Parts: sequence; structure tokens; C-alpha cells
Amino acid sequence: MMALIPWSGATDWTDGVTETLEWQTSILQSPTGAEQRIARRLTPRRTFELTTVAAGAERRAFENWLARAGSMVWAMPVWPDVVPLPADYAAGASTIHIPTAGRDFTAGDDVLLLTQPGWLAVSEVRTLSAVSPDSLSFTVPLSQNWQAGALVYPLRPAVLTDPPGLTRRGALMLAQVRFRLVSGNTNAAAQPDTLYRGWPVIEHAPDFSEDLSAEYQRLVMELDNRVGIPHRNDTAGRPFLAMQHTWSVSGRAEQQALRALFYSLRGRQRAVWIAGDPGDLLPVSGLNAGYIDVRYCALSDSAVAGELPGRQDVVITLADGRHLYRRVLRAVRLNSTTERLTLDGVGDAVPLSELASVSWLTLSRLNDDAVTWQHVTDADGLATVSVIFRGVTA
Repeated sequence: MMALIPWSGATDWTDGVTETLEWQTSILQSPTGAEQRIARRLTPRRTFELTTVAAGAERRAFENWLARAGSMVWAMPVWPDVVPLPADYAAGASTIHIPTAGRDFTAGDDVLLLTQPGWLAVSEVRTLSAVSPDSLSFTVPLSQNWQAGALVYPLRPAVLTDPPGLTRRGALMLAQVRFRLVSGNTNAAAQPDTLYRGWPVIEHAPDFSEDLSAEYQRLVMELDNRVGIPHRNDTAGRPFLAMQHTWSVSGRAEQQALRALFYSLRGRQRAVWIAGDPGDLLPVSGLNAGYIDVRYCALSDSAVAGELPGRQDVVITLADGRHLYRRVLRAVRLNSTTERLTLDGVGDAVPLSELASVSWLTLSRLNDDAVTWQHVTDADGLATVSVIFRGVTA
């Protein structure tokens, strides 16, 4: 059992709880854009940011604990993984029956039982001897009675990264808190099942409820002797598309699957295929054995289709949700409104009425080692995740 002080303060869920997973990747990049990416951490660092509230006697208790143990290692509840007791349990019980799938319960670690969030609430900490999908077993039986509705949290050792900023509003006090876990943060890793040209494909369509950013980055070297005209050289000779991708995931199963995806990417180390905007290309004919006609967009004029990374591969989404992946070999202008894309691969013809969208497909990696989750509620509810993917060379 951890000989630590459990953090039992009430969380203000108005702005949710922000969780950040942060890997560390060393990237060795050549002038052509080729990369060697090395993961430096076995598991990501994990931080939680939130606002805690207290008033009256709760406020005084919180400040006393903060003054005494502010720099110590705390036993931090994993707030998104809270679960209420579904039934009463008497003192002496060594097993409680609650759903544990998708929650951070691990044999050998501790759990916190709490009547309600608050520094003066009744609490009890127990070490887990076993975890099953529908129960937790303790090394030492419960010492008191617990009623249905009491809260059960996984506990993790964590430190406050900074002294909490306190705001007093009369008898009410708010504190901005940021914890960093001081243990390993393992999780099952699972890459997408779909592979295209040897790399996994993220088939999730981004959440377009808010504006998404994009930028065509280049490796430009400028030589300037401060006398003559500066010389610019695009050493890679290609753009590296950096585009935002956002998830809005609801429910513990979806959140766990997304977490497994990010653990498989290991920060910036591993590459995946990312689809662009559903309106990248507008089909005007069905998909035939070796080509598709799209509305004119200057592909044939610029001579980049099939030659430039980011303009080589497409994902064709069908009305029934299936995805077809093809490489563009060339683009030819048929008339003032239509271009024909010659594709590799052979497959059944698909009529225009069954085509939902045609998007460019870009081999990419995460642009940053940090992935931030905004927990709007606990993980049975809603969370949002927004990241930037950056194009890489094959």
C-alpha cells in the first residue's frame, strides 16, 4: 500500500479535467525530409489539470493539507475512471462488485472509497489483490460500512508540478491544480486493423464541428550574405502537410480504443495514413476498373498527381461506409470541367450514386509528442482530443 495522502478534494467539472500523455521522440531528419525517429520513453508521462473547489471547513482543511504536504507525493484519484458502488457493503467485505473494464484498476495498486468528494468526507484506501471485469478484491477487508452510491477511484502516486494557484471568493476558494504521475503509465497498444502499402490507416473522419487548421510546410534553406539577393533552396522539393485531426469520443469503449491507438503511435515515432477533407476531390463518374473522373481542379495542369507525396494516394469512401484505397498514376484533363485520374488496382465498378467522397491520403506522424484529452465528464461520457498530424516520407 502507498503510504501517501489521498487527494479527496471536490473537482469543478465546469471546464472538465484535462489529461495529457507525453512521449519523447528524437528525430534525425535529412535535408530531403527522410527521418529516423527514436522513442526515448518506455511509457508516456501523464499529467492531469483541473480546478478544485472548497468552502468553509473544507477550505480550511484543504489549506492545512496543502501547507503540510504540498511538495509530497500524493495518492491522486484518476477522476475519469470513477465508479459508484451499486450496492451496500458491510465492514469486513474483501470484494466489491463494480464494472472495471476500461478503468485504471490494477492488482497491487490502491483504490479510494469516498462517500462524496470533499476533504472532510469519510474515506478509505485499500490495496487491490485481484481485478476481474466485474469486481475488485482487497488485501485487507473494509473497515467500515459503505452504502450504495459511494465513489470508488483508482489511485496513482503523483506530485503537484506547481504550487496550486488559489482564488478566494468570500468563503469559496478555487484552486488550479496540475498533477504529474510518478509511476509508469502502461496501456494496451493497438494500431488500426486496416493496412495500406504496409502502414496502418486511421479511418476515423475528423470532427468538423469546429474549424480545423492545415499548413503545407517545407524544408527551406536560405543563404544570405546580407549583401546580395538571398538564395532559397527547398531541400526536400515537396510539401509536408500538417493538418489538425479532432475526435469527439463518447463512452468508455471508444475512449479506450482511442487511447490504445495513441499508445501504438508512441508519440511522433510511428507513421499512419490520414485522410484529408471529404471535399478534396469531387467525383463526377463512378469508379471504373482503372480510373475515376473528378471535377476539374488543376491536377493535370500542375503535373503533381501521382508524383508528389500527399497527391499520390486517395481514399474512396462508399455510401455504405467502406473505404477503398488507390494510388493515382496520372491525371488527364478531359474538358474544361473534368479530369480523369488513372488508378492502380483492379476491382469491381462502383456507380456514382454509391460514392460518398474522395479524399487525399497522406502518410503522417504526430507533430507533437503530447496528446491532450479534455474530459468533459468521466470516461462513461464525452471527451475530446485534438492533434496535429504532419506528413512524412515513405
